Amino acid sequence: GWVHTVWLFPISGTNNCTLKKVRPSQRTNDKPHEAWVGLKKDAGDIITAHCSCMAGLGETCSHVAALLFKVEAFHRLELGKASCTSLPCVWNQAFTKQTKPSRAHNIPFIKPKHGKSEATLAEERRIVNRRSFESEIPKVGKNLLDALHTCMANSAVFSVVNGYVEDTAINGFITDEHDVNLPKQLFDLYQHCHSELPESRLLVDTTFSKLKVTQLECDFLEKSTRN
Repeated sequence: GWVHTVWLFPISGTNNCTLKKVRPSQRTNDKPHEAWVGLKKDAGDIITAHCSCMAGLGETCSHVAALLFKVEAFHRLELGKASCTSLPCVWNQAFTKQTKPSRAHNIPFIKPKHGKSEATLAEERRIVNRRSFESEIPKVGKNLLDALHTCMANSAVFSVVNGYVEDTAINGFITDEHDVNLPKQLFDLYQHCHSELPESRLLVDTTFSKLKVTQLECDFLEKSTRN
C-alpha cells in the first residue's frame, strides 16, 4: 500500500512505537489502515506489530511490512539529517584566506589538460615555447649601437636612443658658411597689440608684411632637410 507520514512515540526505557496510516493497494478509496510497530531503540528489534486490516490481527501483514520498509529506507538514506546548505556556513568552509595576489601575466589562464584535444595541447606547448624563446633574445648592447652609429649616424633610430640624440641633431643640420638661420616660425609673428584688431585688418597689416623668406633661407632650409 501507500504509506503516509510515519509518527514516532518515544516510550520510557529503550522501546519506541511507530504509528502509520497505510492506504490499501487495491481499494484506494477505502479508509486507510492503521499499522503500528513496537521497536527497540538500540538494536532495532521488532517487539510486536499490529494493523487494523484483517491480516493485521495476526501481527503480520503487508501494511506492517510497508511501514518497516519506510523506516529502514529513512535510516539508510539518512533522510533525517539536515542538508549541508541548510547549516550555517558549512558549504563555505573550504574557502581559503591565504590566497596571495599575483600579476596578470603570471596567472595561467588555461583549463586543466583533462578533456583537451591533441591540437589544443600542441597549441599551448607552442605558445609556451615561443615565450621561452622570446625571453632568451639578448638585448641590444652599446657596442652594436656604436657600430651602427658609425656607419649611419643620421639614421632615424638614433633620434630616440639615449646617448645618440644630440649627435643625431648636430649631424642632421648642415651649417652654412654665412651662418644663415632658418625662416621664422609662425609664433614669431605674434604681437599683443594685434589682439584688438579685427580679423580682416589683422591679416592685411601683419601676416603679409612680416611673412618674408629670403633666398638664402630657402637654400639653407633645402640643405637642412635633404635626405
